[in-house]
Amino acid sequence: MKVYICRHGETICNAMGKIQGVIDSPLTKLTEGGIAQAKQLAKILSSTSSAAIYCSNADRAVKTAEIIAVPHNKKPVKLPELHEIDCGKFEGLTIEERRRLYAEEDDERNMDKFNNPFPGGESYATVKERLKPFVEMIKKKHASNEIIVVMHQGSGRTLVSMLAGLSNQELVKVGFPHNIVYEINSSKESRVSYIINGKREEGVLYR
Repeated sequence: MKVYICRHGETICNAMGKIQGVIDSPLTKLTEGGIAQAKQLAKILSSTSSAAIYCSNADRAVKTAEIIAVPHNKKPVKLPELHEIDCGKFEGLTIEERRRLYAEEDDERNMDKFNNPFPGGESYATVKERLKPFVEMIKKKHASNEIIVVMHQGSGRTLVSMLAGLSNQELVKVGFPHNIVYEINSSKESRVSYIINGKREEGVLYR
């Protein structure tokens, strides 16, 4: 099985520096914005022999997946379990606003980002549990296939870590910008590489 994992294109919330989580906003239309990023991802992935394209049911992921799907003539399969981590009280806030309004809660979460949830939201541990059925499904259904998965920063780094066999401590450090494509080949002892800015690198990008 070979899995290509990418993030949705930049959104208005992303451009404004706001924490998004389960709230949604449209892809930006600037020259280097979200739609352009989705088209670039589509170009990178156009030569893959994708048996299926899965995406989060958030509109920003669906729109990105639809653009990626055009060269493959496939309809993306929308799955709620691929949704972004719920950021609770932090949703819609900038980092500065988060620190000003919820410094104590933010400090508590930062003590253990894997286990400690966003206040009123999810932890990475919760997201990992949410994704386990999806991982089992694709291993059974696509054991000999290539597939594409379009996700979010938090849920995406979680899936990358699960398929790459990373530790929970490594999981929270996985870099997942809008213009990256992770390639995980599980038929070769989870060989991992990524493509960013047109260049392929071995291993995982850490932030």
